[in-house]
Amino acid sequence: KRTHINPFSGGRCKKPRMAFYSLFYQTLIHCILTQPLLFCYPSSMKQSLRILIKSSFILLSFLFLINSAEAKVFRNSYVSFELPDKWDCYLENTAWVCRYAISKKCLGEGSNTPECQEQRKKTKEAIIILAAKEVGPKDSFEIYYDYLKKTRPIVVGGSKKSESQIIHVKPINIEKHKWIDGMHLGSEIPHYYTRYVATIKGNISVLVTFSAHKLYYTKYSNEFFRAIKSLRVIATKASTVSSKELRPNNVGTLGVNIGAHLNTALDEASDEGFDGQGSTQGSEQMFLVFGALLMSLLGIFIWLRGRK
Repeated sequence: KRTHINPFSGGRCKKPRMAFYSLFYQTLIHCILTQPLLFCYPSSMKQSLRILIKSSFILLSFLFLINSAEAKVFRNSYVSFELPDKWDCYLENTAWVCRYAISKKCLGEGSNTPECQEQRKKTKEAIIILAAKEVGPKDSFEIYYDYLKKTRPIVVGGSKKSESQIIHVKPINIEKHKWIDGMHLGSEIPHYYTRYVATIKGNISVLVTFSAHKLYYTKYSNEFFRAIKSLRVIATKASTVSSKELRPNNVGTLGVNIGAHLNTALDEASDEGFDGQGSTQGSEQMFLVFGALLMSLLGIFIWLRGRK
């Protein structure tokens, strides 16, 4: 049984932000090339540094305002967190499954357009799954840690058996609340990284998993990071959680069959596989890195000129 929700409105527009980055750096480079006296001579060094500091401050302020305005929060009866842009969540049995939401025009006729094919591909790149239950004898931070410290057997290629690769397992604090954070490669389905974040609050245990194909994990790593840092358990009693969202109490929290939910979601997304090419996105971060490097080099250049 599946329940669809869409508690979000609006969406983030990344193209204007990219245009701002491009315009900002082009203007800065243009000033350096066309007004070398401003940037190269000691008499105007203070003015140059002021311009550099003001420009950096304006850019950082602009980014902060955008990131604050575009945060989109998902909330159910026991947890809340920042959901990636253009994602949606639905209740499948007792687990919440979140992934990229296909636009309505791609659900009916004309759904085989290149744009719709690209959207269906995105639904397979990364998935977030949430599950909760009342705390039982198989639930404790020590049990979660020991569970994630062990490799998990998997089947690759139909009959070949293998084991998952452990990336890390460690306790973390999110807003002064303890969680166990573990990450495996191939623990649920082959070629997918899955990060497990589990906690206990009151008599409720919560598990949130972040899975992405190994070709695309870098693409979603920043969004996963923000989602994890924003995790909040908003219920402390199982009696306050909807019965539709609580798993049976006879298994541990990490006994959730995440692989089954992942396979179901991927099968419904499309029958097409990946083309073997990793994500080409991330130019936004490259703009930021380039800009920071450029400003640092410019500051060093001005300082050395001043000393001469």
